Amino acid sequence: MEDIIFFIPGEPVPQGRPRFARAGRHVRTYDPKKSRDWKTYVRGVAARYAPKALLTGPLYVRMEFVRAIPKSMPKWAMEAIVHGVRPPNGKNTSRLIPTTKPDVTNLVKGLEDALTGIIWHDDAQVAMLKAMSAYGARPGVYVKISSAVITCMGGFGARMNLELQ
Repeated sequence: MEDIIFFIPGEPVPQGRPRFARAGRHVRTYDPKKSRDWKTYVRGVAARYAPKALLTGPLYVRMEFVRAIPKSMPKWAMEAIVHGVRPPNGKNTSRLIPTTKPDVTNLVKGLEDALTGIIWHDDAQVAMLKAMSAYGARPGVYVKISSAVITCMGGFGARMNLELQ
């Protein structure tokens, strides 16, 4: 399998909590509108990069969520993010990485759901995942999907051989 690489422009939206509506005696579960709209948009972008047949087998997925730089960000931090300038000594560099909501796991969930039926059959196929969240001048999501074969798995400190095809 050849790697599938694409960029989804726009501020990433996390998977929202499911909503419930009563319909007579039944309760219906649905996604919040913002999550639903994001997934529809992601499907449209991803469809341009979709393989002829949905991917099968275990997958290694890398996602980089680029979030808009907050207006409250200090000037030195903005320069560090946009221009790759090293922050001045003594500055708290933890501000350069988002540690506020939405958290990266909820961003991943929404994207995995959106790519189901477009790129892969089921998001359970994602056997390996590398995800990060960062601030940037161009918000969006960078996605890279590869075939993954895990030949040996152990606990922390155990040797693991990973073969990317």
